[in-house]
Amino acid sequence: MPVQESNPVPVRVSEHVWQVPFPTPTLPPLDHTNTYVIATGDDCLLVDLGTTEERHLSWLTQFLRNLGVQRLQIIATHHHVDHTAGLPRLAAQWQVPIHLHPLDHPPARQALGVPPELLQPTPAQLQLAELSVIIRHQPGHTHGHLHVEVPADGVILVGDHLSGAGTVWIGPPDGHMDDYLTALTAIAQSGCSVAGPGHGPTLDARAAALQTKERRLRREAEILSLVSQRPLGIRELRQRIYGDSLPAGVERVARRTLLAHVQRLLDAGKVRAVWQEGRFLYSTEP
Repeated sequence: MPVQESNPVPVRVSEHVWQVPFPTPTLPPLDHTNTYVIATGDDCLLVDLGTTEERHLSWLTQFLRNLGVQRLQIIATHHHVDHTAGLPRLAAQWQVPIHLHPLDHPPARQALGVPPELLQPTPAQLQLAELSVIIRHQPGHTHGHLHVEVPADGVILVGDHLSGAGTVWIGPPDGHMDDYLTALTAIAQSGCSVAGPGHGPTLDARAAALQTKERRLRREAEILSLVSQRPLGIRELRQRIYGDSLPAGVERVARRTLLAHVQRLLDAGKVRAVWQEGRFLYSTEP
């Protein structure tokens, strides 16, 4: 279903940070992805841009000009196209590179069709006039996922590690559940009070991270309980856990998230994989 166009409505998150939700073709029930503008004086860092709509890009250019921006830098929290599709055109307009963790460069080049030199590694810190911005490599949703912190404002931009609407999916080969749980702990311990997620409104950083981690661990315990009763494959786990409750279009990512949980249990030695009838079943039996 095509994304319905709407006028962007920027939200002032803090003194230096704006959140701008743009319509994007992302996973249902979501239909917007957040772009973040960090600006001070005439310096600006833009984080993520998933729209390719000409009128939205024109609106964004005018928004930046109205803020007095003369120098722009660009960062993507991760390579997924609902966060990056509009970045090549913005980069061309401002004649700047796109900063992205090197682990996410290969899939970004393939998805965006851009030359290798357009994608550059992310620095550990950026200075926007008097404002320091910290960039941390925090894998989980993807291997090169980043968190962007604005300590002076108490804001941490967390990409797809938290969601203000819907839920977060983590799935191999792109994502890793143990890394994701570590990322949630990092958000909770960041000292930032406000988390800017990739989708939906801002969140209480510590509370949202701890609540999300608790949900993931409850899901893991549920999986462990189910496979302790008898060997089950991912399809059976999906049916027993979700039944008919999944929204249309998320079947694949739900299975991948379950697989990420199972992989973590395998790595911990809490379950074992048994090959039966052309597929793996998972069990706690020795």
